[in-house]
Amino acid sequence: MNIVLGLCLFAVIAAFLLAPRFVALGFRARVRRELIAVFREVVPEIHVARETEEFLELSAPNMNGARMNLGKLYKAIADLRPDNFESRRIVYEHFAAPLCEVGDTGDVSLATHGARVLPRLIGEDFLQEINSDLAGHAAPEMPLRALGFTGLSVAYVLDSEHHVAYVTRAVAGDLGLDDFALHNLALENLRRKWKLETISDALEGKAISVVQSCDDHDAARLLLVPECLQEGQILVAFVPDKSTLILAPPPADGDWSALSPICGAALCERPLRVSRDGISPVSL
Repeated sequence: MNIVLGLCLFAVIAAFLLAPRFVALGFRARVRRELIAVFREVVPEIHVARETEEFLELSAPNMNGARMNLGKLYKAIADLRPDNFESRRIVYEHFAAPLCEVGDTGDVSLATHGARVLPRLIGEDFLQEINSDLAGHAAPEMPLRALGFTGLSVAYVLDSEHHVAYVTRAVAGDLGLDDFALHNLALENLRRKWKLETISDALEGKAISVVQSCDDHDAARLLLVPECLQEGQILVAFVPDKSTLILAPPPADGDWSALSPICGAALCERPLRVSRDGISPVSL
């Protein structure tokens, strides 16, 4: 009898703990379903190539790989009053409006789009993921720059308020930029979004600095850290995902092998060694 009561109590507790998660999943699924329906009306040339709880991956005849992050949309709908479809549709149309320019490579130019070019760190599995999402269609060639032996590469995006579109060779050609000029422009644009004080604790050797600016470009800010260091100065960096950069002073005892990887990190599990000379993986 006690076992039966115990199992019943466990089931009640589990239901209590899991119910909010199931409610959130249902809410988010409805938001995505309604958003995609509005897309089909407002921007029918846009195709949803992949749907996840965190983002939609979008494609158009001249473009693949644009990702629309959904965190802000979920919050906007959750805070909406009154919560009816007419009100939600206004929000969906607001988020859909910038997509009218997605895939329209004919009007891309350095004058109109140059300030929106930014770097983005991607992992080794990124292109395989893109290829699998395209169901056998060839992925467009993208300018990439390997980040040493870290397993990361630098790609480039055209940034907008609610989404990014990855820069392909064709788009880079429309911008009139070769790989070197594209990389320099992306870094220059990122510097304008960079506040050095966000890593002051790590630079001064005081404590760990966690950079989360809520703009999805924090991992890429790692590219700017070497130029902030003095000769001989070293920091440890973690980039678990595109929206997080963690910087810390090196181990006081010099034992780098004691650093633990971030298991399950979406971008890079291994700690990285950052110096004025560049970025390299830490041997564990």
